[in-house]
Amino acid sequence: MEMKTKILGDRRKNRLEELAKQANEDPMINEIIEGKTITRPVQSQNFQLEYLLQLNHDNPVTRVAFSDKDYVLCTYSHGEDCEQGKLTAFYFGDRISHNFNTHSIHLKGVKDVCNMPSPKQNVGGQVYMAILDDKGIDILRLKNGLDLDKVMLDFDISDFNNLAFSRDGTKAALGSDKGLIKILSSFYKYCPNELFSFQERNVGKITSLSFGKYDSFLAVANNAHATFLGIDYKHERLDDMHIRVKNIATINIAFSKDGKLVATSDEFGNTLRLWRFSKDADNTLMSGASTKLPGSIRGIDFSYDDKYMAVACEDCKAYIYEINRK
Repeated sequence: MEMKTKILGDRRKNRLEELAKQANEDPMINEIIEGKTITRPVQSQNFQLEYLLQLNHDNPVTRVAFSDKDYVLCTYSHGEDCEQGKLTAFYFGDRISHNFNTHSIHLKGVKDVCNMPSPKQNVGGQVYMAILDDKGIDILRLKNGLDLDKVMLDFDISDFNNLAFSRDGTKAALGSDKGLIKILSSFYKYCPNELFSFQERNVGKITSLSFGKYDSFLAVANNAHATFLGIDYKHERLDDMHIRVKNIATINIAFSKDGKLVATSDEFGNTLRLWRFSKDADNTLMSGASTKLPGSIRGIDFSYDDKYMAVACEDCKAYIYEINRK
């Protein structure tokens, strides 16, 4: 038993050293690797959240997703019949304002919508979105209208309700109601491979997923708390980094594109919080902004440059906030 414990300890130490080497230029990630725990929300004057505009819909908005280039925002809304909904793309141009164009399509059985980062060899400046439903994942191309390509998966996807892509688009994570997480790759060949599955007992029913700045880091919300996991591809497992948002039951979670901010909504669903990871904090991740919305929050996403944040709300609106960092 003593030898087994030593081996496991050495593996974890090596894993943390690998993550630290990869994230050496990012002090936020280094703090996470040290296993610091959030003990209380602390007000920070380093950034603030300012309401910018709202986008009205006919039905409750359940998902929002920004593109990885330009300012294109996709929303998904549906009525009491959850099987039938509408996906709308808002094209803002070079800045977000009240001037925009829209295109919409009707879809059935949508569970999640998220940005799929474009490949480096992106011909024609295509913008992609990924749509999760019971049958698989649809890839939505926005530049040439709302064209759909179906990605068929060779495993039962009916239990999975959440989808997230890594920042470079080469990895994806699926989350289920039973706490099962699947890590996928090779999406640009339209034949994703399942790298591995992981059952995290401490996660429970997954309600939201978000990759950090690197594809080796994943944040998971589960109606009770936020769990931050390091992805060990070599040993096909997820390592709990022992970071928690204490005393706040987290429904939705989203990392900023630079990985330095994380947005959450609470168990009652209508409080939006913006957290900052800070190397200056003593065992505390900094909270610098919070606001309450008229309805329950169903989704959160950051723009590609982290200047804006979109929030899906059950009051039939999508709200856009501007993030000012001092």
